[in-house]
Amino acid sequence: MRGPPPGGAPFRVSLERALAQVPRGRVTTYGDLARALGDVSAARAVGGELARNDRPLEVPCHRVVMADGTLGGYAFGGPRRKASALRAEGVEVSGGRVVRLDRLAVRDFDVPPVLAEMAERQRGLAARVRLEPLRRPPKVVIGVDAAYREGGACAAACVFDVGEGEPLQSATVRFAPALPYIPGYLAFREMEGLVAAVGKVDEEVRRHAVVLVDGQGILHPRRCGVASMVGLSLGVPSVGAAKSRLIGAEADRPRRVHGHDAYRLRVDGESRGARLGRAQGGGAYISPGTGLSVAQAVAIAARLTRVGARSPWPVAAADRACRQGFASS
Repeated sequence: MRGPPPGGAPFRVSLERALAQVPRGRVTTYGDLARALGDVSAARAVGGELARNDRPLEVPCHRVVMADGTLGGYAFGGPRRKASALRAEGVEVSGGRVVRLDRLAVRDFDVPPVLAEMAERQRGLAARVRLEPLRRPPKVVIGVDAAYREGGACAAACVFDVGEGEPLQSATVRFAPALPYIPGYLAFREMEGLVAAVGKVDEEVRRHAVVLVDGQGILHPRRCGVASMVGLSLGVPSVGAAKSRLIGAEADRPRRVHGHDAYRLRVDGESRGARLGRAQGGGAYISPGTGLSVAQAVAIAARLTRVGARSPWPVAAADRACRQGFASS
């Protein structure tokens, strides 16, 4: 955590407020902090944020340990320095582990559960997702992606003519991600940049476009991933094309779609998308974001993905544009 958190970073703000509630002589765990923020699955993200802490006097990250009392990492000298800092505060450490963790651990915090609030917002937006078929095939596709480096992020939107595959326009924007990467919450990390990048595309072009997003659409635990949220925010049809699967049971046998083996993915009996790839796994996980049917989303993505690739080429073009945006800045 480089410097004080910006006002638009609720995860970091709440994390620091929670950690400030752990007094000298006490500890907490990564999981307990994540639970206080609204989702225990974010424990790894908590650890990642604390590993970047550069204000140990204000943000006492040495007081955070693993669930079994093991010390875990420490950016200011490793476990030995962490053990020394805890002992100096009266915490007994033996064999690289906090003794009597059950008595010393702070587990309740007075902070807003920001991740639970984000998840509830996704559930509400899921009711607005529409999967009616497009009346006409799209004339234009806009591939969007974001890339990261220390100090910020860059988002890009690359516009192509669907029929000819010709590039029509591109735009990049720099932005500050409000969250670390947490599975299921990618939209809240990238939305600001992705929407701003597409917003720089000519309005007339957007009216005839489908947006292709590097991330999940309805193939998401709350049926509303980053592709759905981008599409809803912009008011355009959108398709998610992710490199990994969050949920979904895969069919044993594929069907052929534009030269790809497409393995249907179902959640609670509902068809939500397909994996484009080989029998042994991997490939691109496709689902509609909003504004078109599952079959159309899979067909559009398959047409724009080279066999064996993990992303449609408009999304790959946006990824390259992001990195070029960093190089030129």
